[in-house]
Amino acid sequence: VAALASALPDDHPWLLLARVNLATDLALGGDPAAARALGEECARTLQARYGDRHPATLAALTNVALDMNATDDTEAGEELLASVQRRYLATLGPDHPESRGAAAGIRAECDIEPPPI
Repeated sequence: VAALASALPDDHPWLLLARVNLATDLALGGDPAAARALGEECARTLQARYGDRHPATLAALTNVALDMNATDDTEAGEELLASVQRRYLATLGPDHPESRGAAAGIRAECDIEPPPI
């Protein structure tokens, strides 16, 4: 993440997705509060850049909702997760792996790959 941060603007999608994944590392390492803070920052930036139904935004928000639950903000976390699930269904449909993952309460992992030329 540090290498990307030194080379890319703060709102570059690769950097944002790397930070979403870093938040997952923080959560898995036992620091859900730090994961939530970083995830919320990423989700705000992704939403401002791509909108509230973009898959990257939804991935970040899925993880934020799970971090809310892990930091005892369960009511808000469940509300956010339900909202994200509805947006996934409307955007990607019920059979998409991200829709199914959010419905199952599984953290989203973000791939950072340049699109084919």
